[in-house]
Amino acid sequence: MQFVVGMDKAFSNKAGIALEKMKKAGVTSVETYVLWKDIEGAGEGRFDFSLFDEDLAALREKSLKWVPFLVIGPWYSTPDWFLGSEKSVPSVCLEHNKQGGNQSIWSPFLKDQVKRTLKAFLDHYKGETEIESVLVGISGDYGEAIQTVYGNWPGEYHGHRGYWAGDPYAVESFRGFLLYHYDSLKNINYSWGTHYSWEEVRPFMPTLSSAPSRKALLDFYQWYKESMTSWADWWLTQLDNWPWDVYLVTGGNDEPEHASSFAEQCRVAANHKRGIRITNEASDYALNFMLTRLVSTASRKYGSYFSTEPASSVNEKGEIGRVYNAYSSGARAFHEYFYNVFQDLEGNEKPNLHSLPSSVLSRKGDEKPVVSVGLVASQNTRILDGSFGEEELNVSKKIRELTDFDLLNEDLLSNGGIDYRFLIFAFPFMAPENILSKLVAWIQGGGTAIIAYPPKNLDGDSSTFKSLLGIEGEVFGVSEVKPLTRLGTQGVTSKAYKVSGDAELHAVMSYKESETKAVVWSRRIEGGNVLAVSSAPSNRIFINALKECLYGSLIGVEPLQKPYEPIPIEGIYPAATEDHLVLYNSTDNQVKIKIKTGEVVLKPNSISIY
Repeated sequence: MQFVVGMDKAFSNKAGIALEKMKKAGVTSVETYVLWKDIEGAGEGRFDFSLFDEDLAALREKSLKWVPFLVIGPWYSTPDWFLGSEKSVPSVCLEHNKQGGNQSIWSPFLKDQVKRTLKAFLDHYKGETEIESVLVGISGDYGEAIQTVYGNWPGEYHGHRGYWAGDPYAVESFRGFLLYHYDSLKNINYSWGTHYSWEEVRPFMPTLSSAPSRKALLDFYQWYKESMTSWADWWLTQLDNWPWDVYLVTGGNDEPEHASSFAEQCRVAANHKRGIRITNEASDYALNFMLTRLVSTASRKYGSYFSTEPASSVNEKGEIGRVYNAYSSGARAFHEYFYNVFQDLEGNEKPNLHSLPSSVLSRKGDEKPVVSVGLVASQNTRILDGSFGEEELNVSKKIRELTDFDLLNEDLLSNGGIDYRFLIFAFPFMAPENILSKLVAWIQGGGTAIIAYPPKNLDGDSSTFKSLLGIEGEVFGVSEVKPLTRLGTQGVTSKAYKVSGDAELHAVMSYKESETKAVVWSRRIEGGNVLAVSSAPSNRIFINALKECLYGSLIGVEPLQKPYEPIPIEGIYPAATEDHLVLYNSTDNQVKIKIKTGEVVLKPNSISIY
């Protein structure tokens, strides 16, 4: 696996000792920021690569490769001569109608600047074999393929978390998107329930209270997201003839405000035979897994590649978790900052991490994870019903301790087949009818769905999946229960739902005081199965039912092979590649377990590969 360490731009004047440390530790390459203003700061057409030529020479002397991060568009990368020109089109927020610092992705003038700068870089370095890969920064605060989140250099320009779609070219793009999909203003008004003139059709604050209608809100987000995907696609088209690996840099957590779709960015990267650099990790493995897994899932589905990077500082324990996440998820490269691994910002050495690459990172990258389980999450639910919060992360952590899983959303489910044996619906899920129909067909064809929340269509109707589960009505609320395992019970009722009279259900876990009042029940649907859990996923009942469904004989389907026993153990995370069982002990204690080949002891804070 490629091990990339990020340093300051123009580091050659202090490179000697640092490069020696990195080479000894197994680092393969060094990343530096190549800002537009640092190669064309003197004026349009006056390119100067001398700073980076010196860096490249220093790397070549130590047999290390270079990873340039080309950033064009964010405020901190843009030359003064362009910022002061009539061609500069800053993004405008919808909250205050004020200009920010970053260039609008809808600007018709920015494309020419990108083309010129990319051509100049390629002309200068074409044939350079010491470049390992190239990163491209197309938007965001630091180059990520997202909109402004916080801004950088506070006070230098207007910046905040929010929606950046108010400049004239964004308005023009929004109207064009609607006209393409609706064909006429009359049809737009009919769908939205409005009586707008063309002048009144413009981006609005995308909240349920501010949007003209629920349908208008979903249309806004679709346009906002597609705009960033299209901008990424255009950028990658300019790089089709580049001889090196190219990574589109993205970040955040796929929040609606960011205008990103990690799944779609992976798809367009794959179309160009390029990859994704996901920049969002911290020190908690379970959180990092959820932040990066959509990229890992989509990259494998579409055939792109990816690498991981932290958002800022990471502690020593967190670094081990990051390495495990990269390796077990199939990353091609692992990025870290010099101050996180070798020496902090105060100059203190970090000797415990100097050997970090030697064990796992020295293995090949692009490992192929073997994953049979998908966890379904929903961008539409985040838009319409709120964000993915702490409770959901805690539930995800418990599921991850039980099994490795891929993360799936509407964008992934809408493209291609569903190649999993089990799908988990632990969170509210809202999707168009065509996706719900695809999920039903997957169940009928042999899939097993574990459902805590019946999926809904975009109007909030869950009748399709309630019918599958053999239930009617709404959840009445479930208190803490003591389940009694029973198989094959007929005549099931439930404290949480009204059960359909003609549904043939099988109680799996019942309330102690009543053997037929089920908290968990199953139902055969043609070739597949549904397992209904009328208890909150944060309740132990859900995890117990999931465990028995995946690894036991709870509903009569062929179970998965247990990666170890006894499973689960808090803080122990299993994964499998095509060739190996990979275990991460995130605890501070050694743990004795039994795997297929016998009993083993996992050292504290360690990665074990069998």
